[in-house]
Amino acid sequence: MQREKKKVKRFSKFMNNKMDYILFITVLILLSLGVVMVLSASAPSALSSTGKSYTYFLKQFEFALAGIGLMLFFSKSDYRFLKKYYKVIYVISVAILLLVLVPKLGKSVNGAKRWIEIKGIGQFQPSEFTKIGLIISGYFSAYSLIIAAVPSVEASSCTIASKRKFVFCITNPSKHCRI
Repeated sequence: MQREKKKVKRFSKFMNNKMDYILFITVLILLSLGVVMVLSASAPSALSSTGKSYTYFLKQFEFALAGIGLMLFFSKSDYRFLKKYYKVIYVISVAILLLVLVPKLGKSVNGAKRWIEIKGIGQFQPSEFTKIGLIISGYFSAYSLIIAAVPSVEASSCTIASKRKFVFCITNPSKHCRI
């Protein structure tokens, strides 16, 4: 008698993959050094402005823990499901850059609108999300596959950089932007 194996639907085939512990430990070391540097650099200013020297350190530490959690989650998920959505990811990446132009949403710092401020949540730079979106869309786009056949890393990174610079120059026109 042969037993029938039950097919179990899994979240991802990647769940069974081994973790790269050298990479993980390297990330933890760099992250720890960065958080300690934030503490040493911001303790006096945090003490004078908030009365607590650990204010910025704790905020950075919270985001570091969230980043570790997201890293572990995405390391176990199959990234290839994004292939279906790479065009949508690209459009969202460009659109998020244009959100800085929306009144009361875009925040001007030193004469340049590069931040989005959401009341109650805080502020962020949309270019940080755009970097990830352009890397994903550039990786899966057909143009990147053609570029990948050429043994030149600079060609594909220049393509992504030129798209990003084009959107940046549209949203932040200045004498320094030349396309």
